[in-house]
Amino acid sequence: MGLDMSIYRMKRCNGATLNDAWAVAHLLDFEQYKRNHPDYTKSLEEWCGYDLPKQEYIDFYSKLADSDKYGFIHTTEEVAYWRKANAIHKWFVENVQDGEDDCDAHRELTISDLQKLRELARQVLEDPDKADDLLPTQSGFFFGDTAYDEWYFDDLRDTIKMIDTILASTDFNTEALYYVSSW
Repeated sequence: MGLDMSIYRMKRCNGATLNDAWAVAHLLDFEQYKRNHPDYTKSLEEWCGYDLPKQEYIDFYSKLADSDKYGFIHTTEEVAYWRKANAIHKWFVENVQDGEDDCDAHRELTISDLQKLRELARQVLEDPDKADDLLPTQSGFFFGDTAYDEWYFDDLRDTIKMIDTILASTDFNTEALYYVSSW
């Protein structure tokens, strides 16, 4: 176990959130399971905790759904991933999640959010003495080390690269980004 952190990209559909897109993926997995196990009687909510998504979302995201090598259906794309980069996580919690550290998707990420985080990472890499002020580490049972060591600075370099790639490859008019963590 440990702190896993991701940014997911999804196509926009009339106010749908990441949880709406994920609900469609779970619905498609659920329907597939029920076809293979006709005696299964539980509901979608019992299956995965999601309510039935709006039909509009089902129609839209079903067309975009893709299966991974394990057969799980996805309606979103993971475009960034960190492991135990607790300073980056702390920044997202404070700046995107209103201080709520609850392993849930919150508001949509903006270009400005990504640019701010990238600029802070650059400033710390240019002057490591600013680390504790600009991107401080955060302790937690599954959050990894809190030292300002080479691992910390590698996470900052990786963050800059991932953000550059995301900014260059995302159409913010037709796609939305969300940060999600788990531990």
